[in-house]
This record gives sequence, structure tokens and C-alpha cells, in this order.
Amino acid sequence: MESCWADRKTTKSPDLTHATLAKTITQPFLEIPMTCACSTAPTLIFPCSGGSDCGAVSDQAARKLTKDGVGKMYCLAGLGGDVAPIIANTKAAGKVLAIDGCNLDCAKKTLERVGVAVTAHVRMSDLGMEKGKTPANEANIVTVAAKGAALLAAGA
Repeated sequence: MESCWADRKTTKSPDLTHATLAKTITQPFLEIPMTCACSTAPTLIFPCSGGSDCGAVSDQAARKLTKDGVGKMYCLAGLGGDVAPIIANTKAAGKVLAIDGCNLDCAKKTLERVGVAVTAHVRMSDLGMEKGKTPANEANIVTVAAKGAALLAAGA
């Protein structure tokens, strides 16, 4: 299923002026639609890409979910770096999925630190995946992506 907001005419976040953006960031950022025929804001996906095999699986699962039209992978580092447009766009999201490889919950905690409510959270260690023992193969990527998609669909 493809997100309808991605194909609609968009406008940059209404609370940020061009002057503010010029001072804050010099690169383009996600444009959030002001109106959409389906009346939904985008679903954003934040994987903790970490430094382990679980991080690689988390990252690839987020890319798969994006490719499958479930949502859009977005910039966790921008939240940690206090990049105002990225924080504003994340707060405007309709749903937010955090994917963490372990019980440290870095993605979820980073989102919460900037005041973003996490709609759905996948902790890969809860799925039996362990650092150093979880290859970034298709089976593991599909398992994590399917769990994320199911949680988003259930609104949990």
C-alpha cells in the first residue's frame, strides 16, 4: 500500500518560516502535506541502526517498510542533534514507529526526549534476536518489518 501523502502537493511545516529554516538547516527536509484526500499525516519510521548486526536488521527493516509503502524512514540522528525542522516534522506525523535492536531502546528514548509519542515500538530482543547472533538476512528483516507493520495497523 502506497502512502497517498507522498504524491500530493505539499507545503513545508507551517510553524517554520524561511528565515528560521535558513538559520537552522541548509539541507532540504521532509515536506508535510497541509491537506490530503485520505486525511492522514505521514507515518514515520525510526530505526536504531546501532553498531551491531541487530542495528543492520533494524535499518533494513525500516527500508523495507518504506519500500512497501507502510511509512517513511526518517532521521533519528536529526532528533538527537536537535535539528528543528526534523523535530517539527516528526511531531506532525500521524504515526511513529520506533525499531530497537535491544532493550536499551535508543530509538524510542530519542523520540520521547524530544516530546514525540511513539505509536508503535518493535524491540528485536523481544522477538528472540540477540546482538552478535542475528545476521542481517532476509528472514530476520522480514520478521521485524512484519511486526512493525502489524503494530502500526493495530494502532499499538
